[in-house]
Amino acid sequence: MKDKKKSKAGRKKISIDWDKVDNYLMSGSNGVQVSAMLGIHYNTLVNKCKEEKKCDFSEYLQQKKEKGNNLLKAMQYKLAMNGDRGMLIWLGKNRLDQSD
Repeated sequence: MKDKKKSKAGRKKISIDWDKVDNYLMSGSNGVQVSAMLGIHYNTLVNKCKEEKKCDFSEYLQQKKEKGNNLLKAMQYKLAMNGDRGMLIWLGKNRLDQSD
């Protein structure tokens, strides 16, 4: 009996670099922009997120966006605490409702 050869037909398996995706999302990119940068269709990104991350892409995007926002706030605070006058003024106006 002869062994059957496996067919190479079908779609190519897509592998997603989630570290890249995370960095793009934390920097403020949306799903369409991320999928374009990865060279895949947006629906592929959404489906892979559900399959590999076990959550909806909108939820995943929001988590990463908030992480990016928190990192930015921490850096702004650090700059202000190190005496960056412009950042002190900006944070005073925006967080403390101060005015000129």
